[in-house]
Amino acid sequence: MECYCDYEPAEMYFKSTPKARKEHKCYECGGTIKPGEMYERVRAKWDGEMMVIKTCQDCVEIRDALSEMECFCWSHGGLYEEVQTQFQEAYFYPGLRFAFLRILASHRKYGKSI
Repeated sequence: MECYCDYEPAEMYFKSTPKARKEHKCYECGGTIKPGEMYERVRAKWDGEMMVIKTCQDCVEIRDALSEMECFCWSHGGLYEEVQTQFQEAYFYPGLRFAFLRILASHRKYGKSI
């Protein structure tokens, strides 16, 4: 299987996992990252523009689960489009589809939109 990801890599990319001191909005799902929750914080530069991207742990977990698949390409802000593509086109090895659906169900339980 031949893979091709159509996106430009960042000129700079720094990732950390801090604990929220105040509320933040997840860049992927739009849900609330509450004080005390861990989240992924990325400072990156694309085309000369600096961005700070905050992602909730649920979205990080979904991305990590999909990362086990062949040809999984993602970009910040496009996770759920890629989720749809993977479910429509990709082969899930036994157990991965169930594990992935469990992660999505948990995400919904906390009121985050998918």
